[in-house]
Formats: sequence, C-alpha cells, structure tokens
Amino acid sequence: MAYRIMVLNPRSIGAIDPEELRDQLLQANFHTLAAQYGLDEGLIEGCVSTLEVTTVDPLVAPFFVIKYRGGGHLPLLVYRWMRPDQRGGGLWRDVLPEGLPPQVRDCITDASEILVIELDRSQLEDMGILLAYEVARWAAVRGSGVVMGLDGKWYRMNRHQAFIQVEEP
Repeated sequence: MAYRIMVLNPRSIGAIDPEELRDQLLQANFHTLAAQYGLDEGLIEGCVSTLEVTTVDPLVAPFFVIKYRGGGHLPLLVYRWMRPDQRGGGLWRDVLPEGLPPQVRDCITDASEILVIELDRSQLEDMGILLAYEVARWAAVRGSGVVMGLDGKWYRMNRHQAFIQVEEP
C-alpha cells in the first residue's frame, strides 16, 4: 500500500534543479525532525551521505526521485502534474478528496500544479517520512500552496515555513 502527501500550488515551482533541491533538503534540522517523527537518529548520517535527487524531463515522465538509502531500497517518488486542460480535467478532480476547507478549495481553483509524494509503508519508519514532508514544505513554500498530510488534514506554511493546519469553517 502506498501512502501519499499532496501539495497543491497556485504558482508553479518551475524547473527543478536537482542540486538545489538536495541542498534545500540538507538545510533541514535532521536531529530535531527525527525526534519529532520518532525516528532513530542513527539513520541520519546514512541519509545525508546518500541523498540524491534525480529528475526526468517532465515531457518524458511526470515525476522525480529522492534517493536516500544505498542498495536496493525504495526511493521517494514525487509525481508532478500541471493543471490539465479541458481534455484532462477529470484527472485533476479525481485526485482531490471531498469536503475541503474554503482556503483549500480556493487554492484548487487557482492551482497550476499538483505534487504527490508517495511513500511505502517501510518509509514511514525511516528517513523517508522526514524527507517526504521536507519536499512538501519546499514545494508549498515555492509554489505558495497547501499540503495534505498523511493524516488527511490540510496545512499551509506560515512565515517561518512551519506547517499550520487549515481550519474547517
């Protein structure tokens, strides 16, 4: 079973520079975040030393990959779709849940792209969850968007780039 974090952005994040995104991810406070997620801090060094962002031409495939473990371990997959035109509008509607808060609904109306960070169950217990939320933070800040977390709740970023829950009306 796959677990997903979704980001809806009114502004496009633009072209993804793999080195720039890697550098942004490495700026996170891994020790503090590992403690918040209940992760073994012994995993940090291996994650930091193997962290790699691999992009693909968006015309070839709508995703990029975050590798953070050696060997044959699964990377994080980050899917990215631009707002579809009339022919593809069904896809846009199909991935969005029902009963959204007004701020989220407004963001959808203005959204130019959607990103979905996909995790495997094993990644919920290693640095994958930490990196997935950091990718979501990076994308939401860059695109002025909102994030649907693994808990099914919607979040916005405050001026300190912290996740703040979007309140129901």
